[in-house]
Amino acid sequence: GGPLGAVIASRCSSVQVTVVDKDATRIESWNSESPPLHEPGLAEIISGIRQHAWTSTEYVKSRLVFSTEIQSAVQEAQLILLCIDTPTRISGRGSGFAADLGNIKHSVEAIARAATDDMMLMGKSTVPCGASQMIKTIVSLPCSLSVQGMYGRECSYCGN
Repeated sequence: GGPLGAVIASRCSSVQVTVVDKDATRIESWNSESPPLHEPGLAEIISGIRQHAWTSTEYVKSRLVFSTEIQSAVQEAQLILLCIDTPTRISGRGSGFAADLGNIKHSVEAIARAATDDMMLMGKSTVPCGASQMIKTIVSLPCSLSVQGMYGRECSYCGN
């Protein structure tokens, strides 16, 4: 979520991007001078966004915020991108090769609990067929809001 959020914030000046993670240590790292992962040019992109917020005639909220506060982030959002890891199952049926959707399930449940207004939910995680239906079911349970959903599949190719 962090790298994608940084690129969106750097290229879309009218968009407020909030990256939420339950791991406070990771969020602290995103809010520091060096991001928690190395991606060429990423630190410079984030620094440029932060610099713009401070050099305006008056301080403006940065277009890119890293937070652990899912409630406020969901309530302020019009579009939510699910950029959540989908590790391989380590036990049970499908162990060693099937996707573990637990992280997605827990995140979508938290989003549904926090939602107070209609929104669009877009998945960007690598998931198996049927995951969109699972997400739709989870979201529709605790809230009577209109939630539009779509999934932008990720295409990764191995090559030379």
